[in-house]
Amino acid sequence: MNGADYKHSEKNYFDLAMCIGGEWIFNGFKNTLSYLLQNVKQDGMIIAGCPFWQKEPSEEYLKTVELKKDNYGTHYENMLIGKELGLELIYSIVSSKDDWDNYEGLNWYASFKYINANPFDKDNQELYNRIIKQQDSYLKWGRETIGWAIYIFQKVKI
Repeated sequence: MNGADYKHSEKNYFDLAMCIGGEWIFNGFKNTLSYLLQNVKQDGMIIAGCPFWQKEPSEEYLKTVELKKDNYGTHYENMLIGKELGLELIYSIVSSKDDWDNYEGLNWYASFKYINANPFDKDNQELYNRIIKQQDSYLKWGRETIGWAIYIFQKVKI
C-alpha cells in the first residue's frame, strides 16, 4: 500500500518509524517527518533518508532533471525541519561522492545489462535515452550539487 495511506489505530504507538528515500510519497521531507512523528512514542526515534542540496543548483540542472529548488533543502535546513517539529537530531549519515558514484554506476550498469539481455524489448530506446540523460546530468552537475543523508531524530523529553 502507499505509505501515506497507512493509519495505525493508535497514535504515538511505535518506538521507531522510518522512511528511507521515499519522501516524495509524503510531498517532501517536512511532511515525511510530520507523518512519522505522529506514529512514534515520546522518546521514540525517526529515521529518514533524503537528498539535500550541497550547493545552489543551476537552473539548467533543475530543468534537465525536472526538479524545483524547493524539492530539497540543505543538510542544515533538513536538521532545522526536524527541530521545528520538536525533534532532536541525534545522528546523521551523509553519503560520500564514492557512495553516489556507486549508486549511479550500478543503475547505469543494470540498465545496460537489461538492454543487452532483452534486445527485443520495445522500451529499450526509451530506457537507453533516460540513462544517457541521467549520466550526463549527474556527471555534469549532480555529483557536485546534490547529496544524500540519513537523519536519525528523537522525540526528546524535556
